Amino acid sequence: MLFRSLYQGWIISGELVVPSGRTINDLTFEWVHRGMPWWDPAKEISGNVAATDVAGGLRSLGDANIVNSTFSGNVSTAWHGGAIFHTDGQLTVINSTFTGNSAPVGTAAGIVVATFGGGTPNLTLTNTILANPVGGLNCAIENQGGAGTITSGGHNIDDDGSCNLTALGDQPFTNPLLDPLANRSRS
Repeated sequence: MLFRSLYQGWIISGELVVPSGRTINDLTFEWVHRGMPWWDPAKEISGNVAATDVAGGLRSLGDANIVNSTFSGNVSTAWHGGAIFHTDGQLTVINSTFTGNSAPVGTAAGIVVATFGGGTPNLTLTNTILANPVGGLNCAIENQGGAGTITSGGHNIDDDGSCNLTALGDQPFTNPLLDPLANRSRS
């Protein structure tokens, strides 16, 4: 897996690689700050654990795009966001898969859109699969003083229906029949 962040560094094969001159304080998840970064195509964020906070995989604090990525086996033990905890701005997810992420019962094992004291964060999902959450739900909105939303760009699969996706081609309550995560390259 590979994530480029101008704020913190690179994650490669589950390890955070710190560029020269940078300091990393939390190795369990990556922060995305306003106007920053992007996900490289066909990458994976998996097996990360947030033991005392939110966001086992990614914490998004502003506008971000995630394309052709997989979030699998990420864990938030304390609260929402096994895969992603998003506040502030627009998070757009296209052609991606979320499976087997974990969070406490009643919270979002997949993606949470949250606002605390104002703001209007939005998550837009297009051609994305959300499946097999452990403990929690695929999606949740946590509005405390704001108005977070989840929007569908269409053609998504949400196996527990928690994302409330109703656009053209959306398939709530549908099993996507995913195989276990594996490296299937032919090289």
